[in-house]
This record gives sequence, structure tokens and C-alpha cells, in this order.
Amino acid sequence: MSKIFRKRLKNKLAALGGAAILMTGLAQAQPNIRTTLNGNYLNFDQPPAMQNGRVLVPLRGIFESLGADVLYTPATKSIKATSASGKVVELALGRREASIDGRTVYLDVPADTISGRTMVPLRFVSEAMGADVKWQSAAKTVAIEYDSNMTDVSQGDSNTTTPDNDNQVAERPTINKIVHNARRNLLLGDTLTVTAVGEPGAQARFSILGAINDVQMNEVSPGRYEGGLRATPGLQVNEGTLVVYLKKNGLETIEEADRPITIAADSSSNGNGNAVSNLSPQPGQQLYTNQPNISVTFAESIRPDTATLILNGQSYRPQVSSDSRTVTMTPNYNLAPGSQNVEVQALAQDGRLLRRDWSFQVANQATSNNGQASISVSNLNSGMSVPAVFNVQGRTQPYTKVTVKGESSRSLVPGIIGVRGREFSTSTVSDGQGQFNVQIDSNNIPSDSRIDLEVSAVDGSGQVTDTVDMYVRRQ
Repeated sequence: MSKIFRKRLKNKLAALGGAAILMTGLAQAQPNIRTTLNGNYLNFDQPPAMQNGRVLVPLRGIFESLGADVLYTPATKSIKATSASGKVVELALGRREASIDGRTVYLDVPADTISGRTMVPLRFVSEAMGADVKWQSAAKTVAIEYDSNMTDVSQGDSNTTTPDNDNQVAERPTINKIVHNARRNLLLGDTLTVTAVGEPGAQARFSILGAINDVQMNEVSPGRYEGGLRATPGLQVNEGTLVVYLKKNGLETIEEADRPITIAADSSSNGNGNAVSNLSPQPGQQLYTNQPNISVTFAESIRPDTATLILNGQSYRPQVSSDSRTVTMTPNYNLAPGSQNVEVQALAQDGRLLRRDWSFQVANQATSNNGQASISVSNLNSGMSVPAVFNVQGRTQPYTKVTVKGESSRSLVPGIIGVRGREFSTSTVSDGQGQFNVQIDSNNIPSDSRIDLEVSAVDGSGQVTDTVDMYVRRQ
């Protein structure tokens, strides 16, 4: 390298030094680490450093020695190096991603700065410039071989070890496979699940470059790591790159998933949501039916299979009109009286999240669309013996009030004289499948007593719509 070129590059680096941003990293400079180029020692104003088992070298010093021109942009904290052969290398401080002639690569550890000098891993220098870079641990020497026309490394300093003794501190863990469930665009409330298969006994995490960093993954079985991320309001990812990090013995491997990820959970719009031309029921409207048709018509068409309707916290896949603008759903169960909260989500054709939420009321006097609610008891038969504490289980319409009334009687002279005993009443509401389960405590009733049961379904106005009468005998 000519003295004129060295002087020009040295002046340029000095001018850029004041713009470099100091970062507080874990790397510590170690002056006893030496660097050779084709057997000749190199002297840098910032010596190599060790971080997490990786040797970091000063990027500008190495590239200068290899005849490259380096430019630093303070606004973006980015560095661009151009070799004499025209190879272009770009990276930014604190980021693992870099590019070599437009091809994205990932650094073992992020680029860092020490005393205003940018430090990068040896492996990146090797990939970037086509040099053969080795860490000679016994001699604590960074050995660089570049350009076969120069002096062979073996003719350099006699203190360096032979290639047979060259080795890294430890081998990096392997990642064999990465799988995630984002085969469609994830919406608000969806969960991204990532699974990685690799070397067991390591620490794993994943990131979506430019969006989400360092989501921890658990080793659920030897060599199998799983982690999840819920799509929360404000999260927006368009064709994002997912990478998995596997770390063991201080060394880390980075692997990229083969499919991109899109998450459209942006809720930057206010409660009124996106522009719509029709809502049914209207916001705040009071209905006298408890199985209404719910629909929303957006001002623009939506992508197929992206619509979700959330009714009172439960998600449904609604129907979509032929023009891909109207989303509709009719519940197949009776809504309980009171406020009903609806949220509809879908993706626009350009990938934006369309969202509308509102609420309406169901009156206490509302009637169902399919007549009165019937009721049945599934776990008891009339005349059977029951323990002191027993359950009454059965089925009716979803979200229907169920009352259980009981009255005990005990025979003084069997078949002739009896005495009435304790009366009780309790109630519950059936679940979304219409199932109910009521526990009865009859410890206060004498054993060998008869308990007459009345199990009823009750509508919103308090009227009994159907009843099952039976009796059981207290053991």
C-alpha cells in the first residue's frame, strides 16, 4: 500500500473519529492480542478485543490494511467500506445485520465501538473481504492471510502456532430447523409460535428484524426450543425476517427462517375504527331478540380469509359477502341480556388492518329466534341414591339461567307417615355450549331422606320455560 494512500485514509479516519458514537458494550480491549497480515505484525490504535468468546477487530484498521476505502455516516451510524476490487461492505453500529455486495449476512455479535473505533467479529472480515482469518488461541494472535502473491503466513513470526493447533474457543451450536405458524397474516390477538431444533442444552431466542428483539424460547425437550409472541396493538410487520439465536458455551449461532412474517396488529385508529358504510345493530341500539344478525360493511374490499369477528371476547370466523366488503355473523345461541361488545378485524387489499368495534344492548324481555329453551338433566335419574354432596348436570340453551330447587322429606313410618324437611334453591348460567353444573350440599339433611328436585330454565324476563322434576335419595 502506498504512503500517499495511507496518509489520505488516515486523515479521513481522523475526521470521522469525532463523529463516531461511543457505545457501552461488553467487549474489553486486550492489548496482548496481536494481529498479523501474511505473517507481518499490524499495529492498530485500538487493539483487538474479546466478547462472548469472539475476537473483535477494528474494522477500519483491518480494511485499511487490505486497501479498502471506508466512509462513516453519523446520522445513521452506518459504515460503508469499498475494497480495491470493488466489493462493497455495509453495516451499522449495534446491529447484527450487514450486507456484502447487497447480500444480507448476520454478525456473530453486533458491531460495537471501543474508544471511537468500530469493532467487528473476525468471521465477518473473512466473509466481507475474502481473507483467510484465524484466531490462534495459544499465541493470542489474529492471523490474516490475504492475496496469494504475498508472503506466506508460515514465514512470519515464529511465535505463531501451526494451523493444526489453530482453533476457536469452542464450536458454535448448530440449528437444524426453524418452523413458525405464520402461514397467513397474523391479526390482533393472534400468537406467533416459533420452534427451533438444534443442539440441546443451549439458550435460545428469536427476533423479527427491525420490529421485535430477543423473545426468549424454552427448551421443551432435548434440542427442541419453543417461544411465542402475541400480536398486541401497535405491532406492524410487513414481510419481516425472523431469525433464531442459539447460544452455548459463550458462542452463538444465528439462523434465518425460510418464510417471512406479516403481523397486522396496528390499532393506531381510534375507537371508531376504519370507514364503514353500514353497522348492524347500530351502536347503542337496544334489541328485543337475543340472536341478532351482526354485520359491518367496510368502505373497501378485504383480503380473503382474513376477517375475524370477536363477540364479547370470543373469536368467530364470520361470513363475507361476494363483494368482499360486508362481514356478517348470527350467533347460534341466546345472548344474555345487557351490553354486547363487538369487534371486527380484516386486512385491506394493500395489507392494512381494518378494524371496527362497537356495542349494542339486548333487552331483558328479549326472545330467542328458536322458541323457548328446553332443559335436560344428564347425570341423575329419578330415584337414584346420592352422597351428601352431589352435582346436578345437564344441558339447555347457551347462556341461559338455570335454577335448582329442592325439598327434603323423611319417612317416619315407611309408606304411611312422613315429615317435610329442608327447602333450598340455587342457580347458575349455562356456558357457551349450553352445559350447566350445579353442586348441592345436603349435609344438613338426614341420611335416607328423599330430596325432590325441580330443575328449570329461566328466560330473560324471569319466566320458567321448561322444567325437569325428579327425586333422589340422600345416602
